[in-house]
Amino acid sequence: MKIRKNPSVSALAAAILGLALLARPAAAALVMRIDTVSDTFYIEGSDTGNAQYRPSNPQSPQQGGRYSLQFIYYFPTAVPQSTTVTGTPQNFFVQATTFSMSGQMNMITNFGQNYVFIDLSSTSSDITALTGQGPSAAVSYAGLPAANIPLFESLIGTSLVRSTGTGYSSISVTGMPVTAVPEPATWVLPAGGFAALGFGVWRRRKRA
Repeated sequence: MKIRKNPSVSALAAAILGLALLARPAAAALVMRIDTVSDTFYIEGSDTGNAQYRPSNPQSPQQGGRYSLQFIYYFPTAVPQSTTVTGTPQNFFVQATTFSMSGQMNMITNFGQNYVFIDLSSTSSDITALTGQGPSAAVSYAGLPAANIPLFESLIGTSLVRSTGTGYSSISVTGMPVTAVPEPATWVLPAGGFAALGFGVWRRRKRA
């Protein structure tokens, strides 16, 4: 017996598959987004790796050993004034429950080096995963010295490269996301599926 395919079912499946492809999220990675209108930024996405263990400093034995993880970008021009950009990692990343994380984000000018970096450290365990807080935890950089604000915004289009630890990728720095308009070819599959589905319904009604 020959099995007859239902064209309406095939068309509906094609339409659903096409819409699923359109809604497919981007690959997860750590991204810093800077909003130059509101002078805020946030970090989203996630990544895994390991921090670098540093033994206790003989000059400060009370601090003990610690796990260090840094992401850094060197400016091509001088940073006018050294300053803490803002807050602690709780502002940037979801607080992990397996370790106590401390640190900050700084813009530094010293010893002829001009850079911005995120410095994370833990004295209890390795930092094996980071997840950005996202826009719900956006923090302000409006309190930076006036000369440092355009320099901080010039990070857009660059990356903060991991300088300690292993495994983690760089943190890409972008402006605010713009809703992308799908290319015409992207709509072919769902549009074709819905067209075939409509044609099937029309043909059945005509026969009836």
